[in-house]
Amino acid sequence: MDDRDAAMRPGPDVPVLAGPVTITPVVTAEFRGVSAIIPAWDVQIEASADRAVQTRVTFSAPHEYVPASWDDPLACFGQRVHIAARIASPRGEWDVQVGVYQIESWEESDDGHVAVEALDLTQRLEKNDMLWPSSPPEGATLASEVQRLAGEPSDGGVQTAVARNFSIHRLFEWGTGRLDAIQKLVEAFGMVYSVTTDGILHVTPPTPTDAAVATYTGRDLLISANRRSRERQPNRWMVTGSPKTDPSEHDEGGEKEEIKWAAVVSNWTDPRYRADTYGVVTSSNTMDIAESEDQIREAAETYMAASLAASEARALQIVTDPRLELGDVVDVRVTHLNSSESLRGRVTGYSMTLDDPAQVMRVDIEVQDGR
Repeated sequence: MDDRDAAMRPGPDVPVLAGPVTITPVVTAEFRGVSAIIPAWDVQIEASADRAVQTRVTFSAPHEYVPASWDDPLACFGQRVHIAARIASPRGEWDVQVGVYQIESWEESDDGHVAVEALDLTQRLEKNDMLWPSSPPEGATLASEVQRLAGEPSDGGVQTAVARNFSIHRLFEWGTGRLDAIQKLVEAFGMVYSVTTDGILHVTPPTPTDAAVATYTGRDLLISANRRSRERQPNRWMVTGSPKTDPSEHDEGGEKEEIKWAAVVSNWTDPRYRADTYGVVTSSNTMDIAESEDQIREAAETYMAASLAASEARALQIVTDPRLELGDVVDVRVTHLNSSESLRGRVTGYSMTLDDPAQVMRVDIEVQDGR
């Protein structure tokens, strides 16, 4: 599971999902080695790649599950819920493992049931700042540094796994935010992160765009593929960096010599993003591992290329496909009145309700140029 080449949760294929199926949520609460199946309903899963803690789950449970003690199954003292979607069709039955989440809060409703909110396990990093800013120790690798920043599970952190390991430079400088530091570190190596169904924070390359994990059409799961505006995109990218100097390097006054580099690239020649009409939208980044000014400029150009890779956004409505994950690349074939179009896009968000057949699944994609 370490490589995003094998993306998409295992489960039945599109032809099965397009046929007569029923989807039943399976919610298992787990705390300190004790598990309990929860008869939950209104199980909603909502995810966005734009958030640090990417996935949120809500569900309801009967009155007898209203916590009366700190160690009850749905209390919020470290209790976790494992969510699966049980798909039954004439061709068989599958349990699609959706994810594991830590309970954040619960509330008793007027009619007596309990409403529960849970977040993916990166909340354990988001809420657990380090005492001091830090840098990687001598001999650090990407794998060792991700684990150091995440913290050991026995100390409140999460287990991590890195698909491709690299030696990293000690010039990285982190603030006190664990998840923020991991985001910056992973981004510096062109990787992404997610917590998978095993409860491990995986760092992997993005899913390649040369092949899609699924194809949706109006003959199977696709209901609509409406265009929508993307968030206003940058037309200028700034990257700054300041290499850490050796303590022995001082000027004649005894002060440490400080070097600062900066690079600015822009896309103002594109008629869509001219500064006089569009304005200037700036993306600012820092790169504390650069060893030269050329590397700072290369980083700025990389940020620009990544931002321009997606040409538009679509809001899909599909028959629920619990296999989809953030970062998956999908093909969409849309039939209009007198024409058709083929799209390929990366999943940037989704929302689904596992136990309501009347609900459709919303899937946000960024369409890749050239498709």
